Amino acid sequence: EIERMAQKQDATALRCAKLERRMEQSWELNESGMKLDEELGSGQFGTVYAAVWQGMDVAIKCVRRVTPVERKLAGDLLRNECRKLAQVRHRNVLRLYGICMDPEPRLVMERAHGGTLAMA
Repeated sequence: EIERMAQKQDATALRCAKLERRMEQSWELNESGMKLDEELGSGQFGTVYAAVWQGMDVAIKCVRRVTPVERKLAGDLLRNECRKLAQVRHRNVLRLYGICMDPEPRLVMERAHGGTLAMA
């Protein structure tokens, strides 16, 4: 009985891992159609731009130009941010559209209008 339960648990873990990978792939966007406009802000990780993607106003966080090792780390960080943001659904949290890894790592999100939180 214990062996059967362990096999069932292993099968469930495998299904969850496959589902998580499919979800991650669905977050990956193609750069075509992304048009960066004005810079909204910048920090240690990168710069955020107002942009248009698929006819929508969005904010795109572009990771600073990095080495291949840093690029992989940046990709891992963006995917982790996607996993966390994908779990959040609230009217006060901006919607995540996905990530783009080429030519540079980018996070594409709903754009908030009206200034920064510091201005509120």
